[in-house]
Amino acid sequence: MRVMKEYSYKIFSSKNGEELCEALFLFQQNSSIEHLQSGRVDVMLNYDDLNISFGSKQNKKLPCMTWEKDNRGPYFSTRIEDFILPPCLRGEGIGLFIWSEIKSNLPTAVGANLRISGTLTSVDAEVPLLDKRRRFVYDSISPIKEVKTINNIERRNSFWRKLLEQGPDGEPISFQCDANGVGAFSGWLKDPSLDMNNQRPMVIRIA
Repeated sequence: MRVMKEYSYKIFSSKNGEELCEALFLFQQNSSIEHLQSGRVDVMLNYDDLNISFGSKQNKKLPCMTWEKDNRGPYFSTRIEDFILPPCLRGEGIGLFIWSEIKSNLPTAVGANLRISGTLTSVDAEVPLLDKRRRFVYDSISPIKEVKTINNIERRNSFWRKLLEQGPDGEPISFQCDANGVGAFSGWLKDPSLDMNNQRPMVIRIA
């Protein structure tokens, strides 16, 4: 595949100005703009995680987003698998920022006509509880040092709903989730930055 775009951001908390991470975006495609067939987007996060080791940078490569031409019409499709941020980077609007960047920087014909689908699992139905410094909160009652967790189903489902809209031909959004957090969704990719109510981090482009 040919690299079409590659750039990075420093991302800061909109709550207190703290630097949260650097994000590298890499856009590739295996065809020309005139004959779009398929491509992929890779995102790498570089961040400090006080829950692992103080002052040690961690790297997380998010599962690549691959897109391809849909044979049913002038559309493109992608299936999302395991898009889960590290616990210390959640609740800051970083996930929505990443998907806004993806939609905005795909070839115009792809970003405007991209159908997304994915599964919901119980893996992230509960997430660790963090303190104000984004460190794990431990259960002081338990004889074993256990991290407290909170139910994440409603917040996770809200995240994916913010990325979905009806298709250009009126195809409705599909979203199912049971009490255990298991389900599936599909719809057309919407730019979450267009909704001013969505939380967003502060960013500086560095490369």
